[in-house]
Amino acid sequence: MTHEPVLDDPDADDAIPASIPVARGLPPCRAALARFMSYRGQVAADIARLEQGRDRLVREIDKAAAAKVEAAEAFEVEASTLAERVLSGAETLLATFTGKPKPIPDVRLAKAALTRIGTELTAKQALAGRLADRYSEHINSALREEGASLAAEYNSLVDQLRLAICKVHSLDLATGIGRVGDVRATIPGFVICGQSNRPRQLCPSDAAIGVGVQSWKALGRGWADDAKAPARKFLQFVLRDREATRFSSP
Repeated sequence: MTHEPVLDDPDADDAIPASIPVARGLPPCRAALARFMSYRGQVAADIARLEQGRDRLVREIDKAAAAKVEAAEAFEVEASTLAERVLSGAETLLATFTGKPKPIPDVRLAKAALTRIGTELTAKQALAGRLADRYSEHINSALREEGASLAAEYNSLVDQLRLAICKVHSLDLATGIGRVGDVRATIPGFVICGQSNRPRQLCPSDAAIGVGVQSWKALGRGWADDAKAPARKFLQFVLRDREATRFSSP
């Protein structure tokens, strides 16, 4: 089982910046996953800040627009009041009327800033989408890395089995039994609770495989949150799989 850390194209715009630190004390693939998740978190935080800034500017522009409407309405009210006083014959002092709308905030700067934030937000959202596509790649790489230790353990057990068969066979020859044709790498059967003692083949049931698949996925999600979390915290397999036993032909 091969495993290598996911490599970035240094020229790609979604490459992880060199400023993102590498987690210490982790295998390469899990360290790469931790670094990837850290960068992904930074991008998400940038998007949140941009969205908050955009919303504040929109509110300011909306307030300016509302103020413009209020000023226009106030001007019309003032004009009507002046007309009514003139028509009623009252002495009218124009000095008491401003004759001008209320000052309106200049929103040109806010609109320019909103345009720049919109451009940056679009770029960050696109980057977040590309990073989301690489999420599974990083997790699977870390899981394959963990599986490599299982493969090494499996190979070691096969070697031990091979050595045990060699020892049994050489013992037979040394003692003159000489059962050359009977030496097989089969799992012996034992009489347990009246069951047959024929050799058995072990194959995980579909249910056990399903549990294992979900277990590995849980580990991937767990490492996405905390790359230093121990694998045993998430890996839960069916230890006594009754459906896994298959009797070989006699």
